[in-house]
Parts: sequence; structure tokens; C-alpha cells
Amino acid sequence: MARTNAEPQFKLSHDGRYFGVVSFTNRFPEVQIYDFETGRRLDRFEQAYRLYEKNAGGSILPTDGRTVFDFLLDNETVVMIMGNHLVYWKPHLNQ
Repeated sequence: MARTNAEPQFKLSHDGRYFGVVSFTNRFPEVQIYDFETGRRLDRFEQAYRLYEKNAGGSILPTDGRTVFDFLLDNETVVMIMGNHLVYWKPHLNQ
């Protein structure tokens, strides 16, 4: 897990075919997935979200804006945690 937004995060899929990195655009972090052999970017997920969000009870849940991700064992699904958000993503890997 990256300790600050400035530290890059790199993950290799379990089968070694893909790797992902967290990158920062002008406003939001994004997870980018690449083909390990060719280095070609296959897909990206921009994580546009609010830094403060109210839950159902009206309480504000702050987030520090860090992004953590990993490949699941199927090598086709990425799980991401961004503050108080959990996302399962199936990137387009066969392009």
C-alpha cells in the first residue's frame, strides 16, 4: 500500500500477464492496466469521487484520497479501495 499520494503503486497479476499502476491525472487518481510483455496500456479507471461523502445517516465520512488495488485470483478482475469506496472492475484486457 502506498503511504502517500506521491508514492506509486505497482501490482502484477497472479499469472504475470498484466500489471497495474496508480497514476494521477489533473484531478483524480486512476488505475491503469498494462500488458506485461508489450507494455501497452489496455484500460484505465478514473476514480472521480468526492473527498467527503455523507452516508445514509447523514454522517460525513472523510477519505484521504489514497487508492489501493489488487488483481483477484481470476486475473481478470481488479478490486480497488479509495477511501470509503470499494469497487470491483473488469478491465478490457483482450484488445
